[in-house]
Amino acid sequence: MKKKILIAVAVIAILIIGVIAFFVISDLQQEAKFNDEMLALEDIMNADELDFDAIYAKTDVIVTKGDYGVVEEAIKNYIKDTSSVAEKIIDTMNSEEFGTILTIENFEEDGKEFTNSKNFITTTRENLEQYKEDYDKQYDEEKIMSYIDNKGLDEYYVDLYKNEILTVSEEDNQTVQDSIVQVIDLLDKMEDAIDYLVENKDDWNIINGNLMFNDQEKLNEYQEILSKIG
Repeated sequence: MKKKILIAVAVIAILIIGVIAFFVISDLQQEAKFNDEMLALEDIMNADELDFDAIYAKTDVIVTKGDYGVVEEAIKNYIKDTSSVAEKIIDTMNSEEFGTILTIENFEEDGKEFTNSKNFITTTRENLEQYKEDYDKQYDEEKIMSYIDNKGLDEYYVDLYKNEILTVSEEDNQTVQDSIVQVIDLLDKMEDAIDYLVENKDDWNIINGNLMFNDQEKLNEYQEILSKIG
């Protein structure tokens, strides 16, 4: 009987060791997958030209399980949301209308009240101001941590998330903020030029494909406004 008891204890001990080994190996496998996925994501994010389709494709798939999966999902949700705002900023800045507002073609089509041009400037400026605020919020520590808070994770996994996300560069954020400010300033100056043409609509015409003022002083004032656009 004693021998049987010893055998039973030994079997239980082996099973316990096996279970522990299984979870240790499984955890190591998940850690390796997590690290590989973070490196792949980093390569996409650091590409010379951002491919938003590639970013969304990568962030839509979770490859790890358990606590690593929770961290991975939080990281990818943060990146997805931040990238979404960045894409809106880039698309707005790359609008072809920027290059057409102060052209003879637009003067002929939208002058002399410039209703469409003024609507474009107003809407674009409002959108950029909102995107500027939204993008800046993504770099706020409280906002960053909101993606991982209340997930019931051990401190190790929260720290893992912090190490991956809190390394986002505030310098990059400032670069984007400065770029938006510059574009808004450009819009303001373009609006000044359009407003001048509207206010002095009786003093100019398009003749032979050229903007012609009836008064030299008006022309000088308009050219002074244009010179500020650069």
